[in-house]
Formats: sequence, structure tokens, C-alpha cells
Amino acid sequence: MDIKAYMDRIGLDPAGLEGAELLFAMHRAHATHIPFENLDPFFGRTVSLEPEDLFDKLVTRRRGGYCFEMNGFFCLAARQLGFDIEGRIARIFRGTAFGAQLHRINLARVGGETYICDVGFGGDGFVEPLLLEFGLEQPRGLEVYRVMPGVGVDKSIQILRDGKFTDLIGFMDAPSPDEDFEVGNFFTSQHPTSGFKKVIMCAIATEDGRISLMNDRLTIRRAGAEPEQIQLPPVLDGSLKQYFGLEVKGVTAPRQVR
Repeated sequence: MDIKAYMDRIGLDPAGLEGAELLFAMHRAHATHIPFENLDPFFGRTVSLEPEDLFDKLVTRRRGGYCFEMNGFFCLAARQLGFDIEGRIARIFRGTAFGAQLHRINLARVGGETYICDVGFGGDGFVEPLLLEFGLEQPRGLEVYRVMPGVGVDKSIQILRDGKFTDLIGFMDAPSPDEDFEVGNFFTSQHPTSGFKKVIMCAIATEDGRISLMNDRLTIRRAGAEPEQIQLPPVLDGSLKQYFGLEVKGVTAPRQVR
């Protein structure tokens, strides 16, 4: 991998950074420069997890991606920089229980500590890694997170909402073979019931908040301010460039259910 090209893509000069400081800087830079997006699954395109294809999409063509792409690529880059990091299959909480194994995170071990990395979650994702320590409340961007033992999973990443912590992402202690990611990616990108084939979703962290898109509805969140919602024109090409830096053509939002 051309690591310098990746660093240029995320706007990071790693000189003088090492260990946890470098990991945190990489994570924040990736989250604020490469958007979460599902345009390929939505339009029925194949999503490859091969390293050269990920580099071409995320760096050369300056696109974004979703968890299997983004976290897979982040893991490859971190390994090249010498980090002890591995992917882990995960589950998203679906209101009453954790869903299927359709998410990927990374676990990085630095200086005797383990950090959870996730640059591919989207809307409520954390902009910097979380220390894997039960009960520790960790502010990250607009949100506060903690890690706790889970129900049906070994560990649950929880988010503070309306004064109460609720489950967000769950994962097991056992290592994940690469086939887990391939199967999860295939379902997410190809199965007709996948949510990624029904709506257009984009999200990117900013220095003071987050910008999210659901079809033609844009939400801008900033620290200390009420969310701003913008109704976009149905042809999204200009908006995807303006808000997410995506150079795409012919993207029309599906009609929203009002």
C-alpha cells in the first residue's frame, strides 16, 4: 500500500506521531475525510474487499464506503504502520436485541491497552478509538460511549442517549476469520432485504459535529446547537460533492416516505 497517498487522502502528517497518539490521529483523520456511504450497494454494484480495490476506491477515486470496506482498509493501513490490530465481526443493536453479524470493527493493542476502532459506522460512530475498559465513560465528538458486558454478546459498546446508556454495537471475544467479513459484506451489498439496497446513506464527522444524509434529507449537527435539517433537490450529485467530497454522477434520491 502507498501509505503516503492514504495519509494525503486523510490530511494527516504522521511525522513525530507514534503509538496511541498516531492511532487516535489516524482514526479522527479518516473519520473526518472519508465518508461513510452506500452508493455501490444501492445501485447494485459489487463491493470488493480486496486490498487493491479498497485502495482504488477510497484513495485513488476518493470515494467512501461502509464498515467492511472502511474498517478493513483502516486495519491494513494500521498494520503497515506496525500496529497490532485485527478485525472483529460485530452486531448492531436493533431496538430490543443485537442483529446479525453484519458489522466490522477493529481491535488495536497499543502500550498494553486494547482500543476499539471503527471508522465505518456512520451516524453515531465515534471519531476516536475507545479504550476497551468496562464502565469507563468516554466522550468522543458529540457523544459519550462506554463498553460493558453484553446480552448475547461478550462486549457491548453503549452510547448515552437522553441521560441513559443504550446498546449500540456488540461483539464477541473470539477472533473472526476473514470469511466472516466476506459473508457479512456479501449480505450487506447483495441481499435484496439489506437496508443498504433500499435507501441512500452518507455520513461524515466534522471538527465540531457530523453531517448525515438519508435519501434527500440532510442533517447537520454541531456541538451546542440544534440539528439543522435541509431538504435537498432529488438529483444529489452537487450535494454529495459539497457536503461529502464525492465526485459522482447520476445519483437521484429515492422518494422519501413522508
